[in-house]
Amino acid sequence: MVSLIRQVAIDYSPIIRANVLCPGSVETPMLHDSAAAFPDRSKAIADAADRTPMKRLGTPEDIVNTALFLACEDSSWIYGTALSIDGGVMVC
Repeated sequence: MVSLIRQVAIDYSPIIRANVLCPGSVETPMLHDSAAAFPDRSKAIADAADRTPMKRLGTPEDIVNTALFLACEDSSWIYGTALSIDGGVMVC
């Protein structure tokens, strides 16, 4: 995705702005369904949250707010970027 978005940014500039969001673990029904594969579902979810430097899972609002920011004029100079929204997981 990162290479693709960079190429789209090169090919379609300045017609469109192209960025990609790279979310980490987000508190959604899908996460809870995935945790069912572990013996202790609650512990698996708590461990996922604990592995982030922020010590919490993301929320759908975290992702939506970032997408809204990228869609507004305040981010007009952000271009061809892969933005990690993962509570700092990629920093570690």
